[in-house]
Amino acid sequence: MDRPEVLAQLRAWNYQIHDQPIAEAAIAVARDPSRPTNLRLLALETLVSYLGARLTGQVEFSPRLGAQPPAADIPDRVYILSRELATDANPAVARAAKNKWQQLTDVVPRLASLLPGTLTLVNVCGRKFRITNSSRIDLSTELAIAPERPALQLRIPAEATRDIVVAARDTARLLFGGREVASAATGGECH
Repeated sequence: MDRPEVLAQLRAWNYQIHDQPIAEAAIAVARDPSRPTNLRLLALETLVSYLGARLTGQVEFSPRLGAQPPAADIPDRVYILSRELATDANPAVARAAKNKWQQLTDVVPRLASLLPGTLTLVNVCGRKFRITNSSRIDLSTELAIAPERPALQLRIPAEATRDIVVAARDTARLLFGGREVASAATGGECH
């Protein structure tokens, strides 16, 4: 399966038809370390296409449903697969999966199931807050500081901490994918 023209045709067909048996086969191939790298990468790309054109970069993209339409849990399974493959022993697969995991998290944050404590918000002092992201990917968040003000859009790098001073009067709320994941009250004077 090292012939680029065969892979290109397979990619085109996979973008044209979305079908549960195709999705199951793609999941199996993507997970199988004995398969050629380029085939595993194509399987991952095929699965991501099930979540929409915005994720594939395809301008003209309107797939037909196959005889057995994809199950409702395919988006969740693709997300989990990309997260799992981000630690694959094959560096090319791991790199591609991490990129897809990041892309899926950015475009479809509702798929991300953050473990408790992945994103934290603590008050350092006064109006200075510290946001920590313990995930292996960057996370786009919102910091709500007052109901009458728009939330601040913040991207917190993977495994990093960011300090921010805001005009919060009472409590700052950290949101991810529109859901509150942490909050912290303003503190005493900074010295």
